[in-house]
Amino acid sequence: MTWDTTLTPVVDTDGHVTEPPDLWSSRLPSKWADQMPRVEVYEPTGQQYWVVGDQAASMIGTYSVAGWHEYPPSLPMTFDDLDPACFDPWLRLERMDQFGIYRQVLYPNLLGFEIGAFLEVDRELANACTRAYNDFITEWCSADTDRLLPLTMLPLWDVDEAVSELRRGRELGHRGALFGGHPERVGLPRLFSGHWDRVFAEAQDLEVSINFHLGFGKRTKQDAAERVGDWMKRDWDLIDFTKGVCLNFTNNISTVCDLVLGGVCERFPRLTFVSVESGFGWAPFVLDTMDWQWANNGCHEAFPGRLLPSEYFKRQILTTFWFEKSSFDLIEPFADSVMFETDYPHPTSLAPGPASSSRGPRQTIEANLGGLSEETRRKVLFENADRVYAAR
Repeated sequence: MTWDTTLTPVVDTDGHVTEPPDLWSSRLPSKWADQMPRVEVYEPTGQQYWVVGDQAASMIGTYSVAGWHEYPPSLPMTFDDLDPACFDPWLRLERMDQFGIYRQVLYPNLLGFEIGAFLEVDRELANACTRAYNDFITEWCSADTDRLLPLTMLPLWDVDEAVSELRRGRELGHRGALFGGHPERVGLPRLFSGHWDRVFAEAQDLEVSINFHLGFGKRTKQDAAERVGDWMKRDWDLIDFTKGVCLNFTNNISTVCDLVLGGVCERFPRLTFVSVESGFGWAPFVLDTMDWQWANNGCHEAFPGRLLPSEYFKRQILTTFWFEKSSFDLIEPFADSVMFETDYPHPTSLAPGPASSSRGPRQTIEANLGGLSEETRRKVLFENADRVYAAR
């Protein structure tokens, strides 16, 4: 069936803003000029890439592939090669109209995926970079505060500052906060360690969601250096690249297990968590597995006051989907726990182009969600997101 977006607005719960090259240089003191995030050029090829401190972080086009004329892992070479809707809010609104998207929840690129680089610089600078980004995204979304929904980037290397920035983001009108799904991979305490409880408690009191985007808190300094080096050399094995992308989408499964089994959901029963860009289809199997192992391993006796893992999930955790279609026969029992995304302008986004197999959001919704009940379609396309990211 055709989905009429004028009757039910579609909320895209995962869009990204490409940071302009002067975001930090225009906002931070010049004393940090040689350490703040900046764009440099790899002379042999002319490719632009981000540098933070003394570390190469990512190519300028790594997360801005929408509309590119070559298949991944080929990337736009320079900022001028990007679709302007990646970084221009007014053109983003036009692209959303074209795609049939009413609202879009917005994530960073550089700060979101390269936390390892920011852990290597002076903490004062890292905190200033985070505040500068949060100011930038507030201004960017001011083009239409009803349709462009900013999330607060948290400086997870500093819990005091993270709590402070969470409060400031709430005052700025942000609709949630971005958190690292695997902080232990960059030398920080695990989610259920208690180290983060002050942040979770503040988010619960402020009634803002904690969002775990795929890939944040994942890459180390060595990972980033190797990845940038491969792109500069264009030295990729296509099969290994494709396999890596596929497996990358499973990372938030571990995050959800940590939240549920580690007692985070139990300690913060009013806090909403969102798994972003890992799809939905894994959830029924993983929840069955956690419930079965909870009993099989005697956890129900060791922790007699706890709910089943699946009960915490259904109470507090939401997932997002975009291209998947074969799992929708399983979605009805989880209708309150699923939201829609496009991941624009990333490589695996619902953004048709010369070298993309993707259909646009309108066409994907029509093709993949036609078998769902009207009530479920409305929940996953609009109502769940409206609840999670409502202005308060």
